[in-house]
Amino acid sequence: GYLPRNGVKVRKSEETDVEIDDISAAKAGCVSLVELASGKETLIETGRHPCSIAIQGDIAYVANALDDSISEIDLAAKKVKRTLASKYNGLKVIGSLPNAMQIVGNTLYVCNGGDNALGEIDLKSGKAIGWRPTGYLPIALVVQKDKDIAYVLNSKGNGSVQNTTQGKPGNAHDFQGT
Repeated sequence: GYLPRNGVKVRKSEETDVEIDDISAAKAGCVSLVELASGKETLIETGRHPCSIAIQGDIAYVANALDDSISEIDLAAKKVKRTLASKYNGLKVIGSLPNAMQIVGNTLYVCNGGDNALGEIDLKSGKAIGWRPTGYLPIALVVQKDKDIAYVLNSKGNGSVQNTTQGKPGNAHDFQGT
């Protein structure tokens, strides 16, 4: 990632200084654009914990899990054009955790691990147009556009209902992976 600027608050991550915010969390993430022939790297600052990238033409979309946002990057200009919220209906909640994405036409499909949902964002307006329930902690997806089906991997499966659906006591830490 990028090196901290002079005069900012830092903490060590192993042996490396990382710029932090007021609550000691990493201040931002970044995307590396690497020219394969020369090895030249250009860093573009994004939101915190960038963890997925989807590209359409000269635009890259980067899921920032800890900011509940998606950075839209103009690859030719090598800068963030706009930041999309990964929240449904403008709700002011935190913890959506966008972490995997796929573009189909003008729609960006987003796995929101904290919401247990598959979000749909209209790329022209940047607004959420759908929020579909999934299993517990969705982390990957493939949209088969010719069949209008989304396949979503849920890392913790069915969630805490695994035992209670069988009439047994349950707890929030029970899960069944899928």
